[in-house]
Amino acid sequence: MKRILPILCLLITLNAFSQRDSKDRYEKLKALRVSYITERLDLTTQEAEKFWPIYNKYEEKLHKLRDELRSIIKTNRDNTLDEKLSAELVTMHIKTEETKAALLKTLVSDLKPILSSEKIWKLIRSEEGFRRKLIEQYRHRHQRKESPKKNKP
Repeated sequence: MKRILPILCLLITLNAFSQRDSKDRYEKLKALRVSYITERLDLTTQEAEKFWPIYNKYEEKLHKLRDELRSIIKTNRDNTLDEKLSAELVTMHIKTEETKAALLKTLVSDLKPILSSEKIWKLIRSEEGFRRKLIEQYRHRHQRKESPKKNKP
């Protein structure tokens, strides 16, 4: 019992640090996205005051949607797919994509009184560009980590 308590405390502490690191990474990513979009859209002060609350609400809904999908995927980590479960997952995926499209449509209609169509298009392209940039950075970092291993005999 004396050994279990310190181990339990250690596990709880590690879990707390892990969650905090995850939240810190999410906040850092969010700040990078804001910076990237702000730079690309070149918003006026008045536009920014109206734009960011609407966009943040949209992002929050997207985040919840991704979390729901992620939790569904996690429930099937053991890869025991049968026909029924596969059909349910396909249906859920389609519904998720439809919901994402509906959220984007709502975002665009909410932004039309605030931004020009040109800036709305730049926003859509900026989101795609930000995702591509993140993927490229991830690949580059991953390749740097692997390259010393490849050079070893």
